[in-house]
Amino acid sequence: TVVDPAYFSTLGIRMVGEATARALAAAGQLAWVADHCAECARIQEEALAIFRELGDRSGAGFALVDLGFLAIDEKDFARARALLDEAWSIALELNDPRLTAHASHTGAALAAMEHDFAGALALDETALALSRENGDRWQVAIAAWSAGMNAAALGEFAMARDRLRECIEIGLDLGNRW
Repeated sequence: TVVDPAYFSTLGIRMVGEATARALAAAGQLAWVADHCAECARIQEEALAIFRELGDRSGAGFALVDLGFLAIDEKDFARARALLDEAWSIALELNDPRLTAHASHTGAALAAMEHDFAGALALDETALALSRENGDRWQVAIAAWSAGMNAAALGEFAMARDRLRECIEIGLDLGNRW
């Protein structure tokens, strides 16, 4: 069961702050992983509203990307594109490589769903390079897996093998420590 953040409002408490927004964003991600998409959307929208109210552009950007991924899952590609466009705009404004990597990987997922495997591969390669630079091994594994799948769809089997091997090696090393 996902804890309903609206619980606090029933007590007459409006919790607005960076910690609340980040907790909501994390809860939204957990709801998505648990396949509670409606809860995820509601929670991420609340996190996004708080990030915007606080003027936290980075937090808003990450929430937009998460909502974009959810829109892809729901096959609402136009909404996903709009959310990702806003997130990329924020990433460029802030020169934030982590946000750019996250938006690029999510954009790759959108491109792949639309059968643009070359575009998806290019975006995943961007996400992969930025994640390597950031030292974010978990995101490297995710982007490497996705790049490998897109390379395979394009018949680029040597590249696919290299990316998938990297994903497996990191996954084995990290285990459940992500």
